[in-house]
Amino acid sequence: MWQLLSLSSGIPFSLLLWTTGLGMAAGSMGIGPLETAPAGIESSDSSFVTIDRGTHSGIHAAITEVYRAREDFELFWARHSSDSFPPPAPPAVDFSARMVVAVFMGEQVTGGFTTEVTSVEQKEDGGIVVNFTTDVPRSGAIVTQALTQPYHIVSVGKTDQEVTFEGSEATKAAPTTTVIPLIMTVFKKDADYATTVERIKEGPAVKQVQELKSLNMAFVTFESGRINKDDALAFLNNVEGVESVEEDR
Repeated sequence: MWQLLSLSSGIPFSLLLWTTGLGMAAGSMGIGPLETAPAGIESSDSSFVTIDRGTHSGIHAAITEVYRAREDFELFWARHSSDSFPPPAPPAVDFSARMVVAVFMGEQVTGGFTTEVTSVEQKEDGGIVVNFTTDVPRSGAIVTQALTQPYHIVSVGKTDQEVTFEGSEATKAAPTTTVIPLIMTVFKKDADYATTVERIKEGPAVKQVQELKSLNMAFVTFESGRINKDDALAFLNNVEGVESVEEDR
């Protein structure tokens, strides 16, 4: 049986025998089953460990909160995970030495919003300052059309002193300039030319439509800072009345 399991799983036969023997030995010694404790995600800032971070939560309000006791944290976790089925169990946190800090941005009408704890500073009086950033999508950015609830939950060293929160907006990198070539768009023979042109003009980041009605085609340019070439080509290909699109080289 173990040889078949070794073949099907790709695990060496000798390794299966060794791990099985180790488990049996542990049981005979009264140690019980070997378990792996869940681990947090280490941040580049060793003063905190990420417990959970994402954009979907049962908590819709903007909050900055601290949980020093397991009972309080479990009540918070039940609210946070109430939009999941089945809801995940609360992560393991040693509340004798650590506490939990939660930063929620509040419900947003689209995707593209994020929040992140960036550092935790120790004060001379034993208190701490939790620094976090929020990020919002650029104007005209293509984002998911769904409600989101950005959040970041971390654990930090326990203190009975005051915890303060300092928020700032994330620094945005300068947009990368991407040149989108002129795109030659050929219309179907039975398409209504004027209607098809209007559909194109209503598209995302369309800058100009150069009409060539006698040839049943048009040249389309886009605002390069708002859409990439692949998305521009995909948009034109999906416009009703368009037969083909091609970069004008």
